[in-house]
Amino acid sequence: MLFLNKKLFIEIPYSISKYGLVSGHAFLLGAIIAIYCKHYYLSILSVILYVTTMLYWRNVYHISYIKLVDMFMAHAVLLLVTVYYSIYYFKAKYRKMWYYFIVLLIIIYFINEYIYYCRTMKMTSEWKLLPLDYTDKYSPERKNEYYRVVYTHCLFLHIAPVTMYSYCALSSIL
Repeated sequence: MLFLNKKLFIEIPYSISKYGLVSGHAFLLGAIIAIYCKHYYLSILSVILYVTTMLYWRNVYHISYIKLVDMFMAHAVLLLVTVYYSIYYFKAKYRKMWYYFIVLLIIIYFINEYIYYCRTMKMTSEWKLLPLDYTDKYSPERKNEYYRVVYTHCLFLHIAPVTMYSYCALSSIL
């Protein structure tokens, strides 16, 4: 039923989700750098990730097939870099840097999602570090929450991984 009437389940308005479209272009840059570094499998997956990201961020639904495909592709790209390219192509110093970065990325992702769902899904939280009160659907606080979650996602899951991969890969071949 959730897949039949998607208009009822748009999670983030386009006026805010368009930033995901803009930052998603980082994956094309990552594909170009992967080609330069002769990481051809990664470049192919990065282009596919770019396409799924553009499709997903065009209309951000709470549950959709394209969201699942986009998440799968993102995981595939990160796993390919982490378990193959970092081991066989990165110098030891950059491999270690990549691993620390991935751990940080995972922590940031889960904290961002936790805060978002506490503030939008009427979840209660005992975490006192940040205000995690529920925000009404059409309130300015909800709009600010959308901006916060999108900006955090774009910075740490679109731009930062491509930047770190580029730094580690290029530094390892130069």
